[in-house]
Amino acid sequence: MSKYFLINNLLRKKYSYLAIGLGNLNAPKSLKRTKFLLKNAHFVTFRDIKSFEFSKKICDKGNFYLTSDLAYLHKYASSDQDDGKNKSENYILISLRDLSKFYS
Repeated sequence: MSKYFLINNLLRKKYSYLAIGLGNLNAPKSLKRTKFLLKNAHFVTFRDIKSFEFSKKICDKGNFYLTSDLAYLHKYASSDQDDGKNKSENYILISLRDLSKFYS
């Protein structure tokens, strides 16, 4: 765990995770750490159903939500500054992830 997270816990401040995905947690230490982090988080949002369901299995806290990937909030704005406003244009955003072989 990072020093910032340890300081956060010492100060008893809340923390949350937004649009996360969990990899394969094969190591006992990784699983134990993940359970601790999920249990103590104020709330957690997941970007994929597999991570969401797995988290509900290992931690019964209940502040888990399934959301979309934050990459989908991206807005393309043109650099045209003539009118002082950002103009949106049509675009396609593709976000591909294969976390099946990701190990924590």
